[in-house]
Amino acid sequence: MSHLSILLASIFLLIGCAVEDSPEQQIREMLERAETVLESRALLDARSLVSDAYQDEAQRSKRELIRLLGGYFLRNQSIYLLVQIDRIDLKEPQHPR
Repeated sequence: MSHLSILLASIFLLIGCAVEDSPEQQIREMLERAETVLESRALLDARSLVSDAYQDEAQRSKRELIRLLGGYFLRNQSIYLLVQIDRIDLKEPQHPR
């Protein structure tokens, strides 16, 4: 076996054995994706970030929220977000709060 074959086999083995991201890391990655999607004004991608069961205090549904977001995108050609997360508290690993 050549050195390259051994190196490639080792890399694939390491990838296969990689530890799954922690719930906190998964939340951070989702928030980074949301920031990217919103700054790029990608309305269709933004839809995938909102639960179909979404409803806020004003009783707006996912559809209404996406409509509002679309209007905001039309009025604002540049969107810059500053997202700062000090900490993420998890009650249980499967239940972020």
